[in-house]
Amino acid sequence: EVKMDQVVDAATHAAIFSNLSALLDFQRRFLIAVEGPLTAAARSVPDSYAAHIGTLFTKAEADFGVYEEFCANHKHANEVAEASAVKLLEKAAILDARTQLPSFLIKPIQRICKYPLLLRELIKMSAADAPDLEELRAAEAAMKRVGDRVNEKQRREENRLIAADLGERVEEWKLVRRE
Repeated sequence: EVKMDQVVDAATHAAIFSNLSALLDFQRRFLIAVEGPLTAAARSVPDSYAAHIGTLFTKAEADFGVYEEFCANHKHANEVAEASAVKLLEKAAILDARTQLPSFLIKPIQRICKYPLLLRELIKMSAADAPDLEELRAAEAAMKRVGDRVNEKQRREENRLIAADLGERVEEWKLVRRE
């Protein structure tokens, strides 16, 4: 509604919501891919092995990269949302820009951090001879790699913002080499 009603300009909307549409699209597709096997897995232990839950995660590892941009933009998104809070109050009936919006913007970051924990719990609860145990371990490793890439992207973005801020503050660049 914020976009449809043009509550904020396109640049502000993009700064706040980044690639949220792509992230939601991926999550919907992943949910659909997981729902069927999980429904079958709930019937019995042998059905849970046949569900290959771990394989679903490892196959989607590259697609989880959609989180990198969103997570790297999180701090900036909150700053822009705070600066735009007065305009966003126009939609206060559906979203409180000062309290609800920041909590919504953190959800994808929380989700990407929970996947390795969920998989670790599945591994811990699995029998030592479970036929899908290696798949689950591979999935946990894949989701840890995803988390590491998200963290690295966030670190690089923070460094980029610090360098840009420094660049704006320093008036005389003759003695400083820019890279």
